[in-house]
Amino acid sequence: ETIEQLEELAEKQEELAEQTKKEELPQEELQEKQEEIQEEFKEIEEKMEEMKEKNEELENPMEMGDMSEQSESIEEDMQDSQEKMEQQDSGGASESQEKAGQKMKSMASMMQQQMESGEMEQMEEDMASLRQLLENLVNLSFDQEDLIDNFGTASVNTPRYVDLVQGQFKLKDDFRLIQDSLHALSKRVYQIESFVTEKVTEIRSNMRESVDELEER
Repeated sequence: ETIEQLEELAEKQEELAEQTKKEELPQEELQEKQEEIQEEFKEIEEKMEEMKEKNEELENPMEMGDMSEQSESIEEDMQDSQEKMEQQDSGGASESQEKAGQKMKSMASMMQQQMESGEMEQMEEDMASLRQLLENLVNLSFDQEDLIDNFGTASVNTPRYVDLVQGQFKLKDDFRLIQDSLHALSKRVYQIESFVTEKVTEIRSNMRESVDELEER
């Protein structure tokens, strides 16, 4: 959203540069328009600062490049255009406005690249985590099925039965490790969060019940 606002503001700045160059409007009106653009740019800077702070509060912060140098350069160009307008130098003012507009576009483009790069990197990490989790879950499901088969042939009054109960406790502990990784992943990939939460709750409930029933033989 901020990238779009910056691109729109760049267009507005370049349009004003053209109006200033051709002296299409009274000087006072041109200065007012430049002031409005400067105000809008300040609002964008405040939003970016807010995003930076919120990003730092995240469990897994994204990489955000420092745009302060670009912001400063844009501010200087806009301020310079105001001064040139006061000196009745329309050509110089227009040139500074044009520079500010181009730098805004460049800044928006850099932000877009950073965002896409961060998303791609995060997606690759998530895919690797998901593949590992799937492997662990499938292995755990096979272990659970093997245990079910073994219980089918074990008498409740034998040492083997006690060993199998311990095996169920171990599977319960093993799932706890997978569960932590699943929750961490679902926090980053909101599309799967509700589904993961629902299924994890069901699995934990079933495992808890199975252990209770087995202990009661």
